[in-house]
Amino acid sequence: MPDPPVILVITPDPIRSERVARWLGDTHTVRTAADRDAALRQFDTAVDVVLVDQELSDVPLEELFGQLKALRVGCQYVHLVTDAPGLEGMRLGVDERVRKPLDREKLRSLVIHLEERKDVQEAVDSYFSVLSKRRALEAEIVSDDPETDPRYRALSGELLGRRRQIESLLTQVEKIEHESPIVEDPISTELTPLYTANPYEFYGLWLFAALTYGVGDLLSTVHPVFVVPGIEEANPVIETLLANFGIGGFLLFKLLVFLVLISISVRGGRTVDRFSYYWPPLLATVLGTGLTVWNLWLIV
Repeated sequence: MPDPPVILVITPDPIRSERVARWLGDTHTVRTAADRDAALRQFDTAVDVVLVDQELSDVPLEELFGQLKALRVGCQYVHLVTDAPGLEGMRLGVDERVRKPLDREKLRSLVIHLEERKDVQEAVDSYFSVLSKRRALEAEIVSDDPETDPRYRALSGELLGRRRQIESLLTQVEKIEHESPIVEDPISTELTPLYTANPYEFYGLWLFAALTYGVGDLLSTVHPVFVVPGIEEANPVIETLLANFGIGGFLLFKLLVFLVLISISVRGGRTVDRFSYYWPPLLATVLGTGLTVWNLWLIV
């Protein structure tokens, strides 16, 4: 039984590595590397497809692709990018550029497509190898009719068979291109959300945000304004809310802001956008801490 195809995933994101391994692990051998040195250790002649993340920053991508191609030419290379595919892939010499976030079924189709391409390249290389052998034999044959030599006839037959093999493989590749085009989705339902991959981190971030922005700022704002003589709310928005709607209006405003920040963070977690995932709870925590400290200083 032949060994399964080998995929090398080079990305500093462990969640992305785990996801690709889970998606392809039932049909492929998936190797992972977080940087250039690990990639070179994992790369050998058994690797069929290499996925390289644009986020890799420990080495210029041109240098990494050059090192890998120097070790093996026949491998298929995929560049994982966050922007729309453009001319950079031509400069890097990659076979495909795929936009993140990745989609399970489209990634599997892409890998199968690249394996078909690799088979075509190997068949073409074999064809030219046999063709070189036949030309060398022609130089040895003294007879004017090389077809009388059984070795020549055998090589001619092999060339015919390899031409038919190449035509068959090209037909398969064109069929895959037509039936299963690789389209990049801006959002994939197959993604593992950041808050699912690490729920304790998510709850911890929002617990701090709730304690500081919610409880801390709320108590330290309401107490001095309503209890401590001579202190007035400096924020005109909060002052208007307290004057017209009382504590209830202030609470509703705080809750709405909090819910908007949570929705942005959840959206970022679902699309694996780390910036949108982290900045809302961090902003709420910093803002709440600063306001609480300021209000307590006014009381003292």
